[in-house]
Amino acid sequence: MQIKSVLEKAKAEINRELSSIIKTGVDTTSVSFELKADGTQVSALDLFIHNYFAQHLKDLGNLISEEAEFVFKLPSFILDPIDGTREFISGIGECAVSLGYLSENKKESWGWIYNPINGFEILSNSANTYHSSRVNRPESKKIGFVSRSEIRDGLYDGLMDSKEIELISMGSIAYKLGLLASGACDFVVTERAKNIWDIAGGNILCEQRGIKLYSQDGSEVAVDRVKFDEPLIWCNPGDQDLLSSFLFGGSI
Repeated sequence: MQIKSVLEKAKAEINRELSSIIKTGVDTTSVSFELKADGTQVSALDLFIHNYFAQHLKDLGNLISEEAEFVFKLPSFILDPIDGTREFISGIGECAVSLGYLSENKKESWGWIYNPINGFEILSNSANTYHSSRVNRPESKKIGFVSRSEIRDGLYDGLMDSKEIELISMGSIAYKLGLLASGACDFVVTERAKNIWDIAGGNILCEQRGIKLYSQDGSEVAVDRVKFDEPLIWCNPGDQDLLSSFLFGGSI
């Protein structure tokens, strides 16, 4: 089965399941959830999406998913059934299904980000469509998306009045990367640890549009391991020095 056919059928099934889960609308959800061993939340939609792809991709290659044990190897499909489960459960709607195929030579790699709440979707080889949430601002100011919790915890307090950059809080790293790849912002930054399923699909989409992933010291980061503990920034190469200087205190 062609992957586009798998994804189209998956969207239909996800939307059908979502309709049965959300009882009173996006803003007042009544979504049940469980706590996993690590204390994070998992909803019925997370499990439904994992099970769907586990079934439909099992004959196409290895699957690495947040919701199951896995063997780390390349090539693999890499799935986060719902990145931003907390936002989904709370009704914010800043969440996304993140699926990527990561090949060893990158030539066959592709990514897919889909937000079932608002319908935002971006797929490798699709048109680079600007998302409606793109912020109107002076071209001299770089707009970046950063997690709500990092803003809340004061990690960027000294930058909130910057004349060079503007930080906007938003949930789900996968959703933010999909928006970055679509042209909705100039960069995405995180100072908290991430797993490969959080970022693989979005990183592939960004790479294919010339956007690179950097660590705090300015070196490029390869998405070829499970855990990423260092601060990360996705941006165009021409912006990297300026943004790292502002975001990481002139570390490079």
